[in-house]
Amino acid sequence: MAVDSAGLVAMGEYRYGGSVADRRKLFESAGGSKHPAPAHVAAPRALPPDSVAAVPPSVAGAASVPAAALASPGPSAPVVSPASARAGEAAPDDAPRARDYTLYRADTRTLERMRTDFPAGFSAWVPLGVEGARTFMGAFLGGRETSGLPAHVVDQIGKWGNPKLRDLSQYIKYTKDKSTVWVSTAINTEAGGQSSGAPLHKISAHLYEFEIVDNRLVPLPDGRRNALKPSLLLDAPTLEASSLIALNHGPLHDAEISFFTPIPLSMVESYP
Repeated sequence: MAVDSAGLVAMGEYRYGGSVADRRKLFESAGGSKHPAPAHVAAPRALPPDSVAAVPPSVAGAASVPAAALASPGPSAPVVSPASARAGEAAPDDAPRARDYTLYRADTRTLERMRTDFPAGFSAWVPLGVEGARTFMGAFLGGRETSGLPAHVVDQIGKWGNPKLRDLSQYIKYTKDKSTVWVSTAINTEAGGQSSGAPLHKISAHLYEFEIVDNRLVPLPDGRRNALKPSLLLDAPTLEASSLIALNHGPLHDAEISFFTPIPLSMVESYP
């Protein structure tokens, strides 16, 4: 295939400044015409590398390398991690999962009397109601709203400043008067040592469990694992949608579950 003098540029040495005779030898060795290039033809001007269509592996005429093979690479492909490579596998489910809880409450009132005289269920000495319990628990999630809460509860929140669930656990532990805003239950039939001689009630609940981290609810699908870290129990995935709100605290194997909402009798049966 004939190659004209412009082909020298495509052959790679685009900055060649030798004599006409040297250029002719190079041109002929690359397979060009044996007719000498006109003397008036100036040496090919230098071109920037981006304009070179192909570069030969040597100055003497081997086949040129396609430009596409030498083009500047585009953006590199994303590195695929082992986790993302398993695209066909189901992603882990981080959504909260409810579990069944069996709790016990010792109370001098029989279930029959509860149904007759207290049909709303077990309530605290100072009941907050569902909305009040949501407002109160919101304080442990960074909330500042306290409207509708009893004065002594608002005062206590002010004393805590930035309350944590462990503060609430300590408050429950040492408050034994009739100012309490919670209903105590236990995970064991001893019911916190209060069951001696009193009717025992079994409570069945389906609840979500959370810890609070940086004012956020973090699911604990397998329950809490640290006796020093209380957890929050809700009957819905969010506080706003919950009508049962309780604190799980104390020793892991003898925990108290303190409800800030009423415990409806639909969840209660006599035990044994």
